[in-house]
Amino acid sequence: MNDDTLTVGVLLFEGAEELDVAGPWEVLGFWAGHIASSPVRVLTLGPRAGVVRCATGLGLVADHDLTTAPQLDLLVHPGWLTRTGIQHEPHGA
Repeated sequence: MNDDTLTVGVLLFEGAEELDVAGPWEVLGFWAGHIASSPVRVLTLGPRAGVVRCATGLGLVADHDLTTAPQLDLLVHPGWLTRTGIQHEPHGA
């Protein structure tokens, strides 16, 4: 991996909305492969490496768990209000 590689992690967690994960993944993957002027690495991470079940049961694979993931330059946290009842307050609220 080059020193100038931008590493982007997409967080997976139980109950995440599938489209909230897949949408950013598609955009980032296209950007990394076709537009970015420097190397970009897009990966997934979750509470554990391996399959994580999303809101409607789709299993997505986390490349790394939270403790073994490489250092990220950007973390994408999918969703705002999830079916698991986790709600995040707007920044500054």
